[in-house]
Amino acid sequence: MEQILNNPRFEKYALWFMTGKIAPESGQIAPALAHYGQEPTDLPPSEKKIG
Repeated sequence: MEQILNNPRFEKYALWFMTGKIAPESGQIAPALAHYGQEPTDLPPSEKKIG
């Protein structure tokens, strides 16, 4: 695991992988598919009648 996180391609994910936290100001980010920090999506009720 250490070899992967030390690879320059993946260094930006090291903090997120080890702690679940990010530090964008330091270049430490979460992968796009991590669902980290996304706003909740509150959809209005559908007007479609069912049944």
